[in-house]
Amino acid sequence: MGLELASSFSLVSALLSYGLGLSCALMPCCLPMVSGYIASSIKEPFKRSRLSGLSAGTLFSLGVIIPFTAIGLLFAVIGSGIKIIFPQFILLMAILLVVWGILHLLGVELPLPSLQLRGVEGRHSRALFINGTIYGLGTSDCAVMIAAPVFFLSLGTPYSSVALLNFLFFGLGRSTPIIVAAQLLDAAQKRFIGFFVTKGRILNRLSSGLIVSAGLLLAIFSQI
Repeated sequence: MGLELASSFSLVSALLSYGLGLSCALMPCCLPMVSGYIASSIKEPFKRSRLSGLSAGTLFSLGVIIPFTAIGLLFAVIGSGIKIIFPQFILLMAILLVVWGILHLLGVELPLPSLQLRGVEGRHSRALFINGTIYGLGTSDCAVMIAAPVFFLSLGTPYSSVALLNFLFFGLGRSTPIIVAAQLLDAAQKRFIGFFVTKGRILNRLSSGLIVSAGLLLAIFSQI
């Protein structure tokens, strides 16, 4: 495959991963957690400003992004080997993702293991980073459901750079609403979070479409 076509696949896969991360962050099971995590770690919660919220949100987001980027490096190594040894497995994963997305759209949720980790207490930068990592790696079934296509895409890609970009962009997608919500003052933050909580059905449809799209892209990967 030419370099230009490979770059196109990399871009599509990265943007799809960003969309999955964004939809995951906005889900009613995930977004409301942000306020509690950040508020518990800001040094002066009663003197909170947009600047303190922005710095807290940035540290929290780094806790989300850095571990996902590290996972991307790991999958960059593993994925190329799977492509060579088990090419048919990639197509099977693609079919599973399409079916998965359709079931998600119909409201049928598959039982998936999720990390049930407790956040750390303390008003300091380290607590923000650690809590961002805990938040990013799961803590809810819907987060695992939407993150799974990124793992599938990264295992099935013939390019190690795509696996790295997938996880980096997924982390960026999960972090975007966090940065926005963290710098809003309390009243505006509640409205921001409340708006997306009421749009749960629309977000479910969006995430279902992205999961199906990931399956179709992976099917194309399997033929390369």
